[in-house]
Amino acid sequence: MSERKKGGRPTLGEHKKGKGLYVSFTEAELELLSRKAGSVGKSKQAYLRELLVKGYVKNIDTAEQQEIKRGLIGLSNNVNQLAKLAHINGLKTMQTQVNGVLEALDELLKKYRR
Repeated sequence: MSERKKGGRPTLGEHKKGKGLYVSFTEAELELLSRKAGSVGKSKQAYLRELLVKGYVKNIDTAEQQEIKRGLIGLSNNVNQLAKLAHINGLKTMQTQVNGVLEALDELLKKYRR
């Protein structure tokens, strides 16, 4: 028999986070941490880890970039739905819908490149 290919994400290897640390915060400190982590779109754990390693946390997502990201996620959902329909109905019947999605994707990419 042929061997099955393994799917999924590769193993973490040496990058696996196996050690934990418990830290206590006051209510005010925890609220401040939650606010700061939320303002850069990170979890509290990711925020603290980046702050420890780099000494700062940089927010690179502007409001415009977040809007473009939401649009790209929506388009990716449309592409997945179109691919499923193309497999069911045949590609020729889906051509106009695929072209519409590609045009919308092109517009979003143009905005992102500016």
